[in-house]
Amino acid sequence: MKKEPTAPPIYPELPQSEDQGVQFRLNKISKIRDLLENEVNERDKLRRKYKTVWNVLYNAAQISGLVAVGSGSGAVGTLATGIGAPVSLPLGGIAISGGVLSGLCVALGKATMKKVEKHESVKRTAESSLNTGWCRER
Repeated sequence: MKKEPTAPPIYPELPQSEDQGVQFRLNKISKIRDLLENEVNERDKLRRKYKTVWNVLYNAAQISGLVAVGSGSGAVGTLATGIGAPVSLPLGGIAISGGVLSGLCVALGKATMKKVEKHESVKRTAESSLNTGWCRER
């Protein structure tokens, strides 16, 4: 029987220390935890900013809608008297512009609320990932 020629190993010997593997995993987990904590903080800031914008738009829509209704009813009341026709035209213009402004604020508010919900969702997902067993502080 012939002996096969032996060749030197092509792969180097790697140290098989248990501590190095554990330390590597702990470093990775620490980096992931820091990334998730950053994500939670950033999304919370963005959510608060968009929520503030939504509150402003909501209040502007309510106020402009109220102004539109008030000036519209005032325009109808002054037009009914007959003498108040010159006064009813500007009131009608205010009513129309208030209604348009209210509609714009509602449309922008809906778009802003979608952003708020998106950032809340991403924040919740990052928080739940952060609170899993493998990522908690020990």
